[in-house]
Amino acid sequence: MTISFMPARIYTHRLWQFPRWLWELALQAAGISNDPNDRSDRGQLRTLVYMIRSAFAHDLQVPTWNARGPYAQQIRVRFAYHDLQIDLNALDGKPLELEDFGGPLVFWDLMHEVRAWICEKSRP
Repeated sequence: MTISFMPARIYTHRLWQFPRWLWELALQAAGISNDPNDRSDRGQLRTLVYMIRSAFAHDLQVPTWNARGPYAQQIRVRFAYHDLQIDLNALDGKPLELEDFGGPLVFWDLMHEVRAWICEKSRP
């Protein structure tokens, strides 16, 4: 009998690749467009969600930051009790890691923030 284990890194990516696609679709459906030049807190949050989606769009097994053009910038993402400085230009071409934007707990809070925003925008 052979038991094989998926490497933790791949397993973790598979767990969190699903919500990021849903975020992008739900944000678009709620009319929340992506504008990398929007410097508001929510605009910067939207840019981060888009960049996470883009990382997975190029390689599901090893999602890689793809920060080019207007996305090659430093963003400040503030939500809940988090205040993150993320240099997307420095991350360009590197494998995406949860620690790049605060770790698993921040990712959890990010999911809830995006959900609340979508619900808020979807109300009649």
